[in-house]
Amino acid sequence: MKLAATLTDSALRACVLALTLALTFSAGAASSKTSARVSTKTITTDSANTTQGDLANTAYWRTFIEQGRKQLASKSLQEAEVSFRQALRSVKREPHSVDDLVLCMQSLADVLHTEDYQEEPWKLYRHSLKQLEREYGKESVKLIPLLLTMGSVTEVEGQYKKAAEFYQRAANLAQSNIGPQSFELANCLHHLGHALSQDGPYRDAEDNYRSSLGIMMSQN
Repeated sequence: MKLAATLTDSALRACVLALTLALTFSAGAASSKTSARVSTKTITTDSANTTQGDLANTAYWRTFIEQGRKQLASKSLQEAEVSFRQALRSVKREPHSVDDLVLCMQSLADVLHTEDYQEEPWKLYRHSLKQLEREYGKESVKLIPLLLTMGSVTEVEGQYKKAAEFYQRAANLAQSNIGPQSFELANCLHHLGHALSQDGPYRDAEDNYRSSLGIMMSQN
């Protein structure tokens, strides 16, 4: 009985910390001037730095990406899938960076997962991760957004321990590359805490929530 009570108390504390963090991140998103933001749904690219000539050569895949995003916003999933498939085919035929290719693959993977495809999204996610690791190395900060996305997708599927592994790797990269007091690390720890709170141990979830909240409070 004492063990059950301890777990319950820890679970309740984790829930309170999770709510506090949600409010803190919501407020921080509006006011923070952090230069790099980590997202669970998209991956940041370097394609904005291309020259005018590059833009001309990559107009087709960019057009398909923008078209797909608009279709997603209107919840036209099948149409978005078609657009993202066209973007992926186009980017392979045009001059592109690894970031461009990964953006197209992840955009397609995201919509396929939303449509409840099983194998194809994960094939694209894994290939994207390999592309980034090959280009930037396995310890690069460039991997963080994709790892968070893979964690979120895994968490939706109910595989909380596997999701925690993705989040933990992202947290390790954030701490070593950006710093122990960075917004990115706080975000990773927030996700890690959430995954652990779904499957335990609750005390570990509470510890990660506290660490994340401590980082966020230190930035205010």
